[in-house]
Amino acid sequence: MVGSFRRPGCRGGVAGRVRIAGSQVFRGRVVEHRLPLNADPLGGTVSIPDEVSEQFFAGTRTDLVRFVLHDAVRVTSGANKNRTGAVVSIFSLEPTTYLIESGAEPWGDFQVAQSDIELTE
Repeated sequence: MVGSFRRPGCRGGVAGRVRIAGSQVFRGRVVEHRLPLNADPLGGTVSIPDEVSEQFFAGTRTDLVRFVLHDAVRVTSGANKNRTGAVVSIFSLEPTTYLIESGAEPWGDFQVAQSDIELTE
């Protein structure tokens, strides 16, 4: 989404434009918004079969999808190591990645591969 912002000390007009996938810029601040299931932050859609989506929402674990809606998880490796949160969406199936809603952390939602997360209690 393209948004406008005004630089401090700039008089009149728009000082710049910024493009941030999955976010908006409002009064100089990035405003996060949640993406629906099967939404691609770059504007397209991600194809997740209906059967897989139904199993995910029903809480049915499979070999392909080991985590389901609202599972509490911790990241075990990668750039988001040690972050925690809840599974809110399947982002892709090859490889299987999830959208994780961060717990009390201020950094917002993030994507992580199935192989990089584990269930927490």
